Order: sequence, then C-alpha cells, then structure tokens
Amino acid sequence: MSFSDVPYLSLTGTTIADADFVNVSMSALSTSAKFGSGKLSVALNAGAIGQAWVDFAITQSSPDTVITLVPSSTLFIDRTLEDMATFDAFSGTLLIPALEINGAVAYTNLRFTLTDAKNYSFTLQSFDEAP
Repeated sequence: MSFSDVPYLSLTGTTIADADFVNVSMSALSTSAKFGSGKLSVALNAGAIGQAWVDFAITQSSPDTVITLVPSSTLFIDRTLEDMATFDAFSGTLLIPALEINGAVAYTNLRFTLTDAKNYSFTLQSFDEAP
C-alpha cells in the first residue's frame, strides 16, 4: 500500500498530522443490539425511513430508563439484516428483539416509546430477561 492509497481529509504543509486522516471504526453485531462502553449499539430498521446502525446513550436510569440517539453515530445501510430492531414512526415504538451484554443475550423483547421527538429520546416500557 502506498501513501496515495490511504484516505485523508487534507494535507497542510509538509508534515502529516493525525487530523489529516479519515478515522474509520467498525463494529459487528451478532444480535439486534449490544451494550458496551456506555452505549447501546443497534441495527435498526425504520421502514420507509431506512436501515441504519445507530448508537444510543443512556440518559436516565431512574425512575425510568431513557435512551437518547447519538445522531453522529448513524450509519445508513442498504439492506435489512436478520433480527433487526424496528422503529414505527407512526406509533413511536422502538422494539429491540435481543440485547447482548458482555457477549451474551441478557434481555429480549425490549419495548421503548418515543418520549422526546426533538432529541430522539425513548423510554423503556417493557422487556423480558433472557432465559
């Protein structure tokens, strides 16, 4: 690989800085959602809106659990995947079939309701513990 093959934003002057390069991160989900490093990563099918990998931050844990979309994390994908979470824009319901924590499915059938459309915040309504 030569330097011309490396993706970069711009070069300023004669020295190369970290800020000149495109940063790429990659993640894989074996379930519809995974919790780690303080974020909830979700493979989401939003119907006519499209499909995407998205991250949510837990913004409240008591008395109700609230998750809020991290808009900068959104990566649109061109196909649906097996067992994706779904969002129904009409009802405001976000359904996550399975949530993986520390490499194992811990919860299933997580149901959230959109409670703050401006900030894309969802409140947990129900879930099942994995067997």
